[in-house]
Amino acid sequence: MNTEKKLLTIKETALMLRVSQRTVFNYIQQGKLKPVKLGGVSKTGKNLIPVGQVEKLIKQD
Repeated sequence: MNTEKKLLTIKETALMLRVSQRTVFNYIQQGKLKPVKLGGVSKTGKNLIPVGQVEKLIKQD
């Protein structure tokens, strides 16, 4: 299975990393995670995180 195709919500990402949702947003702002933006503009769009990026972040720590 190609894990880069699987996308996680902010909540799912937080659970996988065992951090708060706020920390996930901080990781996005810091460039540690690069979300896929779906629909809407900044406040109304949905951020989804590829599983592969989460796995890479886990391996770095």
